[in-house]
Amino acid sequence: MDQHADQLSTNIRQELSKLVPRGSTVLLAVSGGKDSVVLSHAASRRTHEPEEVVTSRSPEELQGVAHWNFLVAHVDHGLRGTHSQKDRIFVESLAEQLGLPFFCKKAADGSIVDQNQGSLEESARQVRYQLLLEMAAEQGAEFVVTAHHRDDQAETVLHNLVRGSGLRGLSGMSVARPLGEHCQLLRPLLSVSRQQIDHYAAAHQLTWCDDHTNADRSFTRNRLRHDVLPYLQTHSNRDIANSLETIARQAREAISIIDEVAGNLLDQCQLERTPVSCRLSRATLQSASEPLIRHMLTLLWIRQCWPRQKMTSRHWSHLSESIVNDTTSRRTLPGSIQMTLDHNIIRFERTNEA
Repeated sequence: MDQHADQLSTNIRQELSKLVPRGSTVLLAVSGGKDSVVLSHAASRRTHEPEEVVTSRSPEELQGVAHWNFLVAHVDHGLRGTHSQKDRIFVESLAEQLGLPFFCKKAADGSIVDQNQGSLEESARQVRYQLLLEMAAEQGAEFVVTAHHRDDQAETVLHNLVRGSGLRGLSGMSVARPLGEHCQLLRPLLSVSRQQIDHYAAAHQLTWCDDHTNADRSFTRNRLRHDVLPYLQTHSNRDIANSLETIARQAREAISIIDEVAGNLLDQCQLERTPVSCRLSRATLQSASEPLIRHMLTLLWIRQCWPRQKMTSRHWSHLSESIVNDTTSRRTLPGSIQMTLDHNIIRFERTNEA
């Protein structure tokens, strides 16, 4: 077998071994597209190697490489008619070929449209993660793995840059983040290029489902993928995906330092916290700078697992200014978050769970 293709399997297992304890149940999110098919195939190969192959490996090769209980999870958004049904059948067949259990949930009729506030992409994304989280809870899985790769990271960083979403937006996607109170979202392919994924799929003669909506330029990400990034690549004579990943990595390094300070501030001012609400002491924040308060607020959103995709720099600035300067205030924020400032108490509440 092609050594370069095999390296992708090794990379995935190494990433997972850093984050997932041996014997854990892991949900592989598989849409049926090429990326997720490669993910499921490459991640599960290790568990299906013959015992004589396993025992022949050196201690260095086996070090940190664990066996996990993989499950295949598929979400039917109900947006593509008969194509959605074909995708589900394909993924179920793939799971059977890989010898993995298959689970599927379909979005309730109208649920994506009901949540849509101008971006069908974001609405579908929120529903997808919610359904994946439900499947993880039902199956006792503490980890959900997606197939986001380096080129997806480049699109995310560029998208966030255009939206003006700040330093945390520039950091792009992280390898691991909370998906729910007891579940982690993992992205072990973030250092893998689309070209490497294509090579693996060809080397293993994999088949997949093509989603025609990926070519629809009415979606922002598709315009970035098909028009903007290729243009930058051609006219800059640089590896744009690598450049954007470098920016994201540097932003993550800076954020890790600021997070420590902002996290201490959040712990000091937090009076009460539930999955859907949080109360803060305004007095504790009076001596803090607005930039630090803004960063603390983004950290609060992360801890609460609240959506930040529609929170722009203007939203964060208005919030911090209100906390510093106003006595009373009430704001409605993207993601159905309500902020109420009443003298010395700041209350955030999510009024409509996605």
